[in-house]
Amino acid sequence: MQWRAWRGHGHKLEFLETEHGAGTLAVMRALKHAMDPLNILNPGKLLPPGPVYQG
Repeated sequence: MQWRAWRGHGHKLEFLETEHGAGTLAVMRALKHAMDPLNILNPGKLLPPGPVYQG
């Protein structure tokens, strides 16, 4: 049996909200914003754009 490592496996941005829900995605955006307020670390790669949780 051969084992292969494939790049690009993971969640597709367009399905994140469907998989995790809008509330979870908002919290994820808030955490990203707290750690990267200037959005210079991989902008648009981790999360799709949307409102930030203001809880």
